[in-house]
Parts: sequence; structure tokens; C-alpha cells
Amino acid sequence: MSKELLVIKEILGLCLDDWLELTWFPQLIIEQFPGSNPSEILALTIKILKKLFDKKLIEVGDLTGENGRFKPWDMGSDAILKKIKNRWIQCKGPYDRINGDGVCWIATTELGDKLAKNL
Repeated sequence: MSKELLVIKEILGLCLDDWLELTWFPQLIIEQFPGSNPSEILALTIKILKKLFDKKLIEVGDLTGENGRFKPWDMGSDAILKKIKNRWIQCKGPYDRINGDGVCWIATTELGDKLAKNL
């Protein structure tokens, strides 16, 4: 199993329990790609998110839904990836220190849940 696939497996597994804050990604990436610098971590994060989007395994959003629930962003995957990259660069990482929250949150789709249970 490739290192990227191991990260994807871990992400999907964590999403089975709850929504996953993007701040988890650097830790999961560094476990498989030790010595990665911040720009490599961002590039791998975007690459992995794109793979998950392309296979319709995840949704990305924030916790602005009713009672602080997950609310998917209503835009295409390219726009979401661009937004994530821009916010990551602006915040100097996956954590928005101004708003005290992650750059975004990840939730698995029904298909993502099914795949995670079988990995």
C-alpha cells in the first residue's frame, strides 16, 4: 500500500467517528513522509484532498450549521481546494488562529463511510 493510500485510509477511518479538522493532516502526512517541509505538507494535503473529492468520498465545510454542526461548502472541488490553499497560506498552516478553528473540516460521504469500513 502506498504512503498516500495509508494517509487516505487513516483520514477515512477518523471521519467514521466524527468530522475531521484539517489540522490532523500535517500529523498524518508526517507519519508517512517524515522530514516533509511545510510547503510539501500543503502540496500533499491538496493532492490527497483532490483524490478524495474525485472519488466523491468526502465533503469539505465548516461548523457553521445549526447548533455548530458540519455544513458543507457549496462550491466545486477546484474552488474548495483553492480556498483551502489560500486560507492555509494566510494562516501559515491548517489552523486559523484568528477564528480559533481549523481552516476547514472534512466529513465522509456515504460512499466514503462504506469504503472506510472495508479498509
